[in-house]
Amino acid sequence: MDNRAHFLRLAHTERIVGLLRQGPVSRAELQARTGLSRATVSAIVAELRRDGVVAARPDPHERTGPGRPAELIGLADRNARTVGVAFYRDGLRVALGDALHQIVGVAERPFARSTGWAERGAVAVETLRELCVEYEVTLAGVDGVGVGVVGPVAPGRLAGRWRVAVDRLAEAVGAPVYVDNNVRLAALAETIWGAAAGHDSALYLHVGEGVGGGLVLGGRLYRGDSGAAGEFGHVTVDPDGPRCHCSRRGCLELYANVPAILSAAGRRGARARDIEAGYGLAEALADPAVDAALRRAAEHAGTVVAAALATVDVHHVVVGGLFAAAGEHVRRTFADTVRSRVLASVAERLRVVPAALGAPGGALGAVALVHHSSPLLTGYEPLRHSITERRTT
Repeated sequence: MDNRAHFLRLAHTERIVGLLRQGPVSRAELQARTGLSRATVSAIVAELRRDGVVAARPDPHERTGPGRPAELIGLADRNARTVGVAFYRDGLRVALGDALHQIVGVAERPFARSTGWAERGAVAVETLRELCVEYEVTLAGVDGVGVGVVGPVAPGRLAGRWRVAVDRLAEAVGAPVYVDNNVRLAALAETIWGAAAGHDSALYLHVGEGVGGGLVLGGRLYRGDSGAAGEFGHVTVDPDGPRCHCSRRGCLELYANVPAILSAAGRRGARARDIEAGYGLAEALADPAVDAALRRAAEHAGTVVAAALATVDVHHVVVGGLFAAAGEHVRRTFADTVRSRVLASVAERLRVVPAALGAPGGALGAVALVHHSSPLLTGYEPLRHSITERRTT
């Protein structure tokens, strides 16, 4: 099936599912209300039944006699079809998605930063199972697991300290696992459920303990050749600046992350992760020194993002983390800086909005990554796990 036919079939499927959301109907009514042929309706219903999205039930208003019993087609009970897990430095979030692109539930679990990856994997599995119990779903028939981790994930190089946790998840679920950067996945989630919903392309910038982001171009999450797309924090803003942990000098992250902003404001006693989580945020934002440091950080970030927008010609920018919480005046400083450095055609249409999804964004993006009807997996190599191989070694 070519792409045009594939997307036409998806559109027909969405129409049928949309009608079924209103309640069970007969095949004949589906045909009449959609205008689709009997063969098309039958084929789509058969696919949806196979995938567990719909179920047939007797029609209580129709008498049954010889031949095929009268039946209605309705949505089946929700089942988990996709799992999303986002690992952060001091915790994780897990999300369950069903076959209708709906989020069934989300859970959060903290852990110490010193926690090893094997234990992090065990926490993820435990949290996932608790979530299934809470929402009364099973993991049978899961299409895949999306996992977000800190740092770049290079295509074709699915190895890292996180691999032991990913293997633990794969063994528990028994499905392919897809891995990407958690902030980049948050960018994807914002274009589906969040501040950039309805936009095929968007740039996402997150300012927290680090500075990162992501690009969604034409409806697809862009990773780059080496998995470093969206690493705005490691763009140089001052060639003579201090050395960054990435080995370069004067990176944006050294001036615009939460620790740098607090340090520049003389608040060295404040804990960056507490401020990022919202604890003491209002007090910090009321400090004129913090406000001034935030504005300088917004200017630096605006310079970096402007360079990216000049290249990809994207007009929708979502800011998360501290820039989302800090208030309109900080986002205005950021947006004005961007506009002053791009072509008029980009500046006129630029829209800068705060992220809408907050902390669960990475896990939601991981769910979106593996949904079976999405073209987003192009270029992603799955981490497949064989239960048989593990039990025989």
